[in-house]
Amino acid sequence: MCDKRDRWIQHPDELFPYIIYAFDRPVGYMLVAKVKKDAFEKADYYLNALFVISSVRRKGIASKVVKQIFDSYEGKWEVHTNASYRNISTQKFWNKTIQEYTDNNFIHYQDKMPDGDEVIIYRFNSTNK
Repeated sequence: MCDKRDRWIQHPDELFPYIIYAFDRPVGYMLVAKVKKDAFEKADYYLNALFVISSVRRKGIASKVVKQIFDSYEGKWEVHTNASYRNISTQKFWNKTIQEYTDNNFIHYQDKMPDGDEVIIYRFNSTNK
């Protein structure tokens, strides 16, 4: 049986999985996708997932790693996060991180995805920060 996670290994030119390390151990992961031309995103790259274990959150690790990844893949980026009031801390993280990275040169807005989820969409260009 094929696991959906297998795709991240089978398409090395389009999908870029990362393990985040801190304190000499893995503490999270990040999934970056190169956007296909016919995709709904209006970007070159899409941050598909970011996870950091709770014991290292709010220490600047995720923000530092995300900014390094943005620098590594120059172009138009799109990041989505859940718009729910239960997701306020993540929304604050993305607002602060992208605002710092772009020197406030980004757009963000709320939208409904085809699956019905309400998301906040961030768009910016990593080539002209």
